Amino acid sequence: IQGERIPDLDQLPFPDFSLIKNIDKMKVFPVMTSRGCPYGCTFCSVSEMFGRQYRAKSPDTIIDELIASGRNYFFFIDDNFAADLERTYQICQKIIDKKLKLRWSCQVRVELSRNRELLELMRKAGCRTVYVGFESINPESLKEMKKKQTVNDVREAIKAFHNYGINIHGMFILGTDSDSKDIFRQTSRFCIRSNIKTVQYMILTPLPGTKLYKEIEKKGRLLHKEWDYYDAMHVVFNPVKFSPIELQKGMLKCFRSFYSMTRGLGNFLKTLFLTLSIFFRRFYQRIPYPSFVPSLWKFAGSQIINRFSLKNKKYFQYLKKIKEDSPILPTVSLKTDKF
Repeated sequence: IQGERIPDLDQLPFPDFSLIKNIDKMKVFPVMTSRGCPYGCTFCSVSEMFGRQYRAKSPDTIIDELIASGRNYFFFIDDNFAADLERTYQICQKIIDKKLKLRWSCQVRVELSRNRELLELMRKAGCRTVYVGFESINPESLKEMKKKQTVNDVREAIKAFHNYGINIHGMFILGTDSDSKDIFRQTSRFCIRSNIKTVQYMILTPLPGTKLYKEIEKKGRLLHKEWDYYDAMHVVFNPVKFSPIELQKGMLKCFRSFYSMTRGLGNFLKTLFLTLSIFFRRFYQRIPYPSFVPSLWKFAGSQIINRFSLKNKKYFQYLKKIKEDSPILPTVSLKTDKF
């Protein structure tokens, strides 16, 4: 189904979230301020859904929507909130001028980190976390995905966001044709050493309609078309340099390395020691207390991955049957309980 794209997003009414059951329990309020993406990453479905032309609501409309919601904690769900730097600057300035006490997070690209003035303004306006598609620390993978960024760009972006007190949720994709078996260890080590607060490891997934999907399907590398598993957490195609089960286990290994009980405990003790140290110095030096939240994320993440592994035992057994040199198994159905 193809609908006409709306050129002026200010014409859209504000979403009526009162129609959602238990909306009062939602702590973080979602707001979309733009559609479309000028970039053309091979794995991304955004440009296929909304087009390459970037369309956005005006800053005044956005402020009106934030105020009308009656909330103060938001997540801007735009795929690239800062695609138009001038517009982003105006939004932040209006939040400050109207003295709105907001806390919010957004999705951005690494290019934003080069604009230090805007980073400072975002922080003052209430930005607490940026969700950044770093995608890979393999230079060849970045080229393969047409990401238009380098590994050095990733490193510099992490430093810049940290320098301005903005937390980072780093997103990484594993399993490109350029990735070798060592990519799991390298990516995991990079994330830990970079002191990123939270991470999201995703398996390269050929979403229908994308350039990647067309290429993978044309080469006969799809394992099946059970769309429930096209969620970036399950392997649904035959990788080049490792077997499907090796890619699946590699992704889980990255998660377990970052979200481990041991790292959570170490982080907790380190934060506790720092908190006590600051407590005694606050009598003559104003220093903010560190947060214990990252430690809790480590504990919670560990439990989530364990539950995911148990829930998907049958699917992992299915992947084990597929060898690197074997023909693709016929399409299976969830209804037959083969997974």
